[in-house]
Amino acid sequence: MGGEVIALALRTPPRPLLASAMDEAGAAALIEAWLPQDEELAGVVAPQPTASRIAAAWERQSGGRARVAIEMGAHRLERVLAPARPAPGGLRAGGEGDRPLLVRWFADFAREADVDGGDAERQVDGGLAAGELHLWEDGEAVCMVRVHAEVAGVVRLGPVYTPPSSRGHGYATSAVAAASEAALARGAHACMLFTDLANPTSNGIYATVGYERFADWCEYRFAAA
Repeated sequence: MGGEVIALALRTPPRPLLASAMDEAGAAALIEAWLPQDEELAGVVAPQPTASRIAAAWERQSGGRARVAIEMGAHRLERVLAPARPAPGGLRAGGEGDRPLLVRWFADFAREADVDGGDAERQVDGGLAAGELHLWEDGEAVCMVRVHAEVAGVVRLGPVYTPPSSRGHGYATSAVAAASEAALARGAHACMLFTDLANPTSNGIYATVGYERFADWCEYRFAAA
């Protein structure tokens, strides 16, 4: 007690462990203390190389196998650059009438991205209640973006999803630009989002409106021995 905090970790079952940066000794100590209390630990999400260190420590202590599920880039924006080719339409807040569509899109996003999106209905209900879900509309809804509540002056966007039939028109680019501009106008110092590093399209389009990659994150999934 009374020592210096050097790292943080938390988990909301059944989701993976979420951890801040730490060295190899910290990763080993974390897993040694964690496993006796949480034998069902299913994975870890953390900045690299911390994620790899925690996964390796888990393998040593559990005898199981860890595999990379997704490698992500963390991107930050402080000033929005106008899209070179703005998409037709505009951004609007999502409402209860959009719920069935949003539930389907949340589930589609999680499936396509191969991520644990949690319960889609619960995610949508929480997002609608908090006023965080927005739709880009061009005659009909063609793209969604979630704008999370500001934390320490930073607003996180995500997920961003455009169904296959509406891709290639710049909807996601314009939606993210508009949502980011609105967040900064409300007083946020910066916006951030994560991208799948294996998806060059998403990494490229967000850079065009001002997002800069500042860190790499990784999710490992664990399989018990």
